[in-house]
Amino acid sequence: MNSHTHQHRDPVAAKSHGLTAVTSLLLVPAVAGLFFQAQGADATSRTTEAPGKVAHIITADGPLLAEAKPLKVIFDTDIDGDNDDVAAAAILHALADSGMVDILAMDVVSRCPYSPACLDAINTYYGRGDIPIGVYKGTTLAEVGSPYAKEVAERCPNDIGLSSQVPDVLGVYRRVLSGQSNGTVTMIAVGQMNNLVDLLTSPPDQYSNLSGRELVRCKVATLFVMAPYFNERNEYQRAYNFVSSPKAALELIDKWPTKIKFGEGNLGHRHFIGSRLSETPAGNPSPHCF
Repeated sequence: MNSHTHQHRDPVAAKSHGLTAVTSLLLVPAVAGLFFQAQGADATSRTTEAPGKVAHIITADGPLLAEAKPLKVIFDTDIDGDNDDVAAAAILHALADSGMVDILAMDVVSRCPYSPACLDAINTYYGRGDIPIGVYKGTTLAEVGSPYAKEVAERCPNDIGLSSQVPDVLGVYRRVLSGQSNGTVTMIAVGQMNNLVDLLTSPPDQYSNLSGRELVRCKVATLFVMAPYFNERNEYQRAYNFVSSPKAALELIDKWPTKIKFGEGNLGHRHFIGSRLSETPAGNPSPHCF
């Protein structure tokens, strides 16, 4: 994939569209949790900032300074209809720029033919066009049109091609996971659960002699999932990625072999994104998505 870089890396800025759960609920708690575990901080801890690989953490006993290794992340997204996935990818790159995360792979759970190239264009803009991308090859999901993926794929530098030319997500998952130390990978899923469920049933291959479920059990520490939640008025709020593929969601919850943390949507819905994109460099793919 393209290794094109730019001079001014910028996360998608705040204030016009609802922020996806991944940015405020999945990525930050995932990183913070690593710091807390490393330092033995209690459940009331919170991060205040994290320049480079240093996190300033406030605990019940006062502030402490923690050195932590970057969190190894695999990001699974349905980057097609809503533009919150674009924001999530951009903010994940900003965390990688700060040294907080190491992006191992990004995988697409969508049948939109332009979605992988759109994601590759975002990765390329942030100087990480070599991030492996795999795509869902099943037929269970409906093909969802995208108001932005084709435009980004055709107007912004990328070299991955249409989804028919992109590797099967299962091979990417198995290759990347097999190369990691046991219990070190954090997976973040903001789309439907089909890729993850299919991974669990994948057979041994050239990358690992383990079944998919055993490979996940060995390599993955935690899975963070965007999911249904109860709002401030204790009203149940559906999540599109669950209601659009309920069978996969149920199967994931029933069969996933490691810890799962569900994103609580109230925080995400208090954030807004997009209004400052006009201030970003001309080559930024994100403004095409808003």
